[in-house]
Amino acid sequence: MISWAAMYAPPLAVLFGLLFSGLTTARAQPRLRAGLAALAPLTTLPALVPAAWPPEQGAHVEWLLLGTRLNMDGLARPLVVVASILYFTALAAIGWRRKADGDRRAVLAGFLLAAYLGNVTVYVAADTATFYLAFAVMSFAAFGAIIHDLSKKARFASKVYIVMSVVSEVSVLSAMLMITAASGPLIADAPAAVAGHPLSGLIIALLILGFGVKAGTVPLHVWLPLAHPAAPPAASAVLSGAMVKAGVLGWLRFLPLGEGPDRTWGMVLLALALIGAFAAVVVGAVQKDPKVVLAYSTISQLGFMGAVIAVGMLEPALAAACAWATVVYAVHHGIAKGALFLGVQMWRELRRGPWKWPVAAGMAVSAAAVAGAPFTSGALGKYVSKKAVEDLGVDWLPLDSLLPLIATGSTILLIRVAMLLHREDAAQEPGGVPVTAAWMALTPLGVAVPWLIGRHWVPLDPPSPEPAVLWDSVWPIGLGVLIAVSLWWAVTRGGWFGEGLDSALTDPVFPPGDVLGPELAATRSVARTVRRGDDRIRAAGGAIGDAVSAGVHSGARAVVRAVGSADARLAVAAVSGLVLLILVAVLMAIVVVTGGS
Repeated sequence: MISWAAMYAPPLAVLFGLLFSGLTTARAQPRLRAGLAALAPLTTLPALVPAAWPPEQGAHVEWLLLGTRLNMDGLARPLVVVASILYFTALAAIGWRRKADGDRRAVLAGFLLAAYLGNVTVYVAADTATFYLAFAVMSFAAFGAIIHDLSKKARFASKVYIVMSVVSEVSVLSAMLMITAASGPLIADAPAAVAGHPLSGLIIALLILGFGVKAGTVPLHVWLPLAHPAAPPAASAVLSGAMVKAGVLGWLRFLPLGEGPDRTWGMVLLALALIGAFAAVVVGAVQKDPKVVLAYSTISQLGFMGAVIAVGMLEPALAAACAWATVVYAVHHGIAKGALFLGVQMWRELRRGPWKWPVAAGMAVSAAAVAGAPFTSGALGKYVSKKAVEDLGVDWLPLDSLLPLIATGSTILLIRVAMLLHREDAAQEPGGVPVTAAWMALTPLGVAVPWLIGRHWVPLDPPSPEPAVLWDSVWPIGLGVLIAVSLWWAVTRGGWFGEGLDSALTDPVFPPGDVLGPELAATRSVARTVRRGDDRIRAAGGAIGDAVSAGVHSGARAVVRAVGSADARLAVAAVSGLVLLILVAVLMAIVVVTGGS
């Protein structure tokens, strides 16, 4: 219990300090907030202790919610390590920055601390109520980070994000109510409950939808390319490196992996994942903002993870290996992609000084890892994933040969990022040596941590330095370089193809968010249809209105009966409702007290 307290007490103390800093004198507020923001990065490091030396027993807090349970199991440990490292670096980029706006810095640090608490609790939650509350806290805290700049771009991105988050929350909550009603609150019992539930298909659809929003699954990915360029670099790093992994873990925790083959929904998830993995390369390659390109790279990598999880649904015998491979890949991607998002800011700040080449080298190492170059963390993640899916019994789909091509797409996108950064002229004021040092430390950690976890914490065999294994890591990158060079040559040479490609790169065919426009149009069309139908029902009146009213009431009673078991469990937690209100109020009060004074 001491290790759990050490994990949660420091960030909670700083968060509540920021919350109530507005109660101090006007003279003391700036210094107090700056001090708390500078202290915030250190509060994420205690989580490394229970991750490295997990408690023999999980925590059980009977009075909180429905009896909060926490467990640092094998899936949670690696992800907690990544969250601790990433949030440390992101908060350092905020709190240790020189000449920063103290109040706004404190607001952003507060939102990221709240997101961190929700994020790590999602990883270690052992019951559905705790998982859902943590998932919601993380989601809504991220809204505050995305809208932080209050620019027109940030406002629009935050609107799209919050709408998608509400869709996610409603879907996840609906699925969890049905799961809890069938099997009780323990997450360990959820996969079997989903597999045996009479509405199994509906629950799986809700889980794919709800967690798919966070995991960037097509066509639910539209918030990612909008949120990343709008959010501060520190927020982008944890969004891409840690928060989206909550959706991936949600699938691993709740989908019926290993409980029997589910061909229908397994193929649905596999198709959506592969479409996202490859389509994101096409759309991302024509973007003009490096952070947007990196966002599409994240969508592609999340598609890779989704495909591996889908194999676990299709082949129960492969489920365990697929789950472990997904976690290893998530660890690798989290640190490497977080380093790249923060590296964009580092490059813009230090490109004209003596730190130019060290920053370029650090970004090159992280980019090589994302692409899966030999001896990098990406090579480890791709190797164990390929091994996990190679026995998939679908003859017409050689997935173990298809997944390496995602590395080809990653290479193309990363070359595009390098070209865009090289062309930029504007330079920003450096954040100072502590900020730079924190980021520089992230690159070697991105190489070492996934390998240590892969060798010592995960029951999978790491790759050996054999020529065939090395070649499997090299050829997808070489193919990506060849394609990128060929396209560059076509643009410089001209002709109808080169001119068309140059036009697409200058004025992108796909705006950030790509299918958001059609989705908005379809949503408005459905809304108009519903309003017209409602008007006609109201106009009809009389017997029709009575019949509709009776039908609605009958349906409502049926829903109440269906979720009665779950509702009974919620009824015994009246006191815990106050705790939920306090946690939600924390997020709102950060804006009102800290940002508004």
